[in-house]
Amino acid sequence: MILKIHKGDRTIIALVDSNLLGKIFEEKNHFLDLSSNFYNGIEVNGEKAILAINSGDILNLVGEESVALGIKLGHISEDNVLKIKDVPYAQATLY
Repeated sequence: MILKIHKGDRTIIALVDSNLLGKIFEEKNHFLDLSSNFYNGIEVNGEKAILAINSGDILNLVGEESVALGIKLGHISEDNVLKIKDVPYAQATLY
């Protein structure tokens, strides 16, 4: 997984499955742009991803592995997972 932490007034955690970074998905009027700097971070293992997710205020998770981790940790409900071109993504506000 690729992790990027954006710090400001709130901490935004962007986590994307490694195989999806750099790609753009489009379906109807919906776009998922994973080529932007927003997602371009560092490769992390599950433990570091868990620590980051649990420390964030806002989550932006993309891909099977990343979204499944958010669900497992209880921050994402399966009902809130959307898909573009069969790529799952979810957002959550934790504050």
